[in-house]
Amino acid sequence: MSFANPKRNPSGIMGGQFKVLTTDQLQKIHFATLEVLFRTGIKFEAEEALKVLHDGGADVDYKTQIAKIPHHLVEWAIKRTPPRYKDYGRDPKNY
Repeated sequence: MSFANPKRNPSGIMGGQFKVLTTDQLQKIHFATLEVLFRTGIKFEAEEALKVLHDGGADVDYKTQIAKIPHHLVEWAIKRTPPRYKDYGRDPKNY
């Protein structure tokens, strides 16, 4: 575990970075996840999701509803994920 660069943010709260896993551990988890997605796959009950994955290059078995997702498709999706997003509550007053 390590704390890096604690800085005072505009709200006055002390911040920093708390790392539970090392970079090597995160990389091992990532590669293991890629293998599970490619070899075992994921079951999607939504026909539309299966079609999108198939059209994107996944190996889809419509009978079992399992999509096996190749590594390059996962990496493509990760690269296009924004670095930040705003998460909202279900109650509209929290928007």
